[in-house]
Order: sequence, then C-alpha cells, then structure tokens
Amino acid sequence: MREIIKHNPLFSEEIKMFLTRADWDDLGRLADFSVTMTSSTRSEMQEVLECLYVKPRLEKALFLLRKELSINQLKRKNNPPD
Repeated sequence: MREIIKHNPLFSEEIKMFLTRADWDDLGRLADFSVTMTSSTRSEMQEVLECLYVKPRLEKALFLLRKELSINQLKRKNNPPD
C-alpha cells in the first residue's frame, strides 16, 4: 500500500483515517480496504469480498495490489517525469 500511495497521494488521507479506526484483528477488512486503492474492476473487487476465509481473501487482495504496482511501474516507464 505504501508504494501505491507514492504514485497516488490522494490515498494518503484515506489511509490515515483507516489506520486510526482500524481493528487489526479484522484482516479481512484490511484486504477489503486495500483493494479500493487499486484500479481493479468491480468483479475483481467482488471476488475479494466473496472470500469467506481470511487467507484467500488476503491473497486475492495482494494479487490486485501487485497488479496495480505493475501498472504504475509501466506508466512511469512509458511516461518518465520531465
């Protein structure tokens, strides 16, 4: 999530609010929140929400976060800053 914030600082305020209210025993909620920071499709996000067990839910969220990082890296590579 830190890497995604570097590419989209709009999320930093949302993350601060989430972290102040977070229940660290609810890892499923962390997974749900993390995928909102991606450009994933509704169906991809829905797959995360539909996972009843925490481990596969976190794995799917991590997959989407990594996918978002890859997209950001490609954008940077193809559009270097001036």
